[in-house]
Amino acid sequence: MLIGEMICVDIQPYSLVTDQGFKKLVMHLEPRYTMPSRKHMTETVVPLIYEKVKIQVMNDVAKADFLSFTTDGWTTHNNNLSFYSLTAHWINSEFNSMTAVLQLKKITGSDTGVKISKFLKDSLNEWKIPANKVYFVLSDNAANMKLAIKEAGLEKNSLSCVIHTLQLCITDKLFKQQTIENDLIAKSRKIVTHFHHSSSSMDMLHEIQQQLQLPQHSLIQDVVTRWNSTFYMLERQVEQKTSLTLFFIRNQKCNASNLNEDQWLLAETLILVLKHFEVATLEMSENRASVSQIILFIVSMEAYLAYASENAGEIKTIIEELKKDFISRFSSYKYNKNLNMSTVLDPRFKLSYAISDEEKDTIKSNIQEKYMNLNKTDITDCLLTTDNLTQSDNETNTSSESTQEPSSPLKKS
Repeated sequence: MLIGEMICVDIQPYSLVTDQGFKKLVMHLEPRYTMPSRKHMTETVVPLIYEKVKIQVMNDVAKADFLSFTTDGWTTHNNNLSFYSLTAHWINSEFNSMTAVLQLKKITGSDTGVKISKFLKDSLNEWKIPANKVYFVLSDNAANMKLAIKEAGLEKNSLSCVIHTLQLCITDKLFKQQTIENDLIAKSRKIVTHFHHSSSSMDMLHEIQQQLQLPQHSLIQDVVTRWNSTFYMLERQVEQKTSLTLFFIRNQKCNASNLNEDQWLLAETLILVLKHFEVATLEMSENRASVSQIILFIVSMEAYLAYASENAGEIKTIIEELKKDFISRFSSYKYNKNLNMSTVLDPRFKLSYAISDEEKDTIKSNIQEKYMNLNKTDITDCLLTTDNLTQSDNETNTSSESTQEPSSPLKKS
């Protein structure tokens, strides 16, 4: 059974029990032990472990007052199969954040909204989760996923992934601009590809790095579905600008060519502009990230883009378009009632981000209504609670007020 748990916990292949090195190790530790067969592991041991864990998770899920869910799909490169998953998130009685992958299923044929919807409904039914316990359902922005959530009756609880929305925003308004996509990014990818396919060129680059006393870093290849990987690719090339320039001077017959001065300047400007997004993305991607951070992220990025659009030099028009698209895509988050309440109830933020007194009053009214619905509490108690919230928030604002402008996107730290 312990070997089965090892396979599950460490995501080891079932073939582990047939590996000669592993069998030799076990034989050395206990010569009398008989190694179970691969078939015994797949048909008996691991299914028993699954059922045992499932019962425990089901009990934990049943005790939760509310649950939020993340769902996503992907296709394996090896056999082109499509899979969808459903993961539950909740707070237990000890106020600890809990997470469990409830379901993983292969989708045959086209992954239509109807098929995904059936997967969602069947998963919730199997785990005995009623609709009134569903707080948020987080997904990407794909049309089939949006349709699936609507067909499953979860539309009012749905929320698009902030990181995926940001991916669409930056890709559409920055990386698809002709001067950026065709002239800069395509050329940078070709440079990286050359070094990844030529060990002699890589060795020569490392020698140059040593001579110039530069960090001996390899170049980074980006992934088109991750905007920040393109950021890392450009950042690394700017770091190695001197070594790359010297390499291409010595190797003029190379099938890749160095960036010209305008392209280097564009790369440096993009890095400075996107650095703020990269920091925010890392914060929003942490294991303990909370929905209460979303609105503060939006407010801070809007202020930053407003400042950047006035100071971005030759790409000022592009940054202005990025700002407009960002505001358009994220407006639904900014005015989401549940997100506003989550932000206000976070002791780090409270009402510090609200712009007007009317906005603050609306948020407080929403909290009072939610509190009364959950606890059937007298309105007087609710008013006392929100009055205390406002008082403590005023104290916070008094101690942390600042009139500094957002940091310039064109200044290196």
